[in-house]
Amino acid sequence: MKFGRVFQLVAGFAIGGAGLYIFLRGADLAELGRELRATSPAILAICFFLPLISLVLRAIRWHYMLPAVDGADRRKGLFSHTIIAFMLNNILP
Repeated sequence: MKFGRVFQLVAGFAIGGAGLYIFLRGADLAELGRELRATSPAILAICFFLPLISLVLRAIRWHYMLPAVDGADRRKGLFSHTIIAFMLNNILP
């Protein structure tokens, strides 16, 4: 595996871990665990997959909205661009 790819992976986990720490630092983790165990697994799966499906559909929409450039398909990787845009939109305000 290339160094750049490993760095991206480690940086991604570090940023995700820091975000979870900031989000959960004042929470009662025992109470959170009890609430998650009391929740239906189907509801948890729906709460996980609906935003993911929404992002996939938005990336597909951008694929059709952006014009194709001669000699290059600049519409590749729109899913990752969509996720990054949503992350920035939620962090910057």
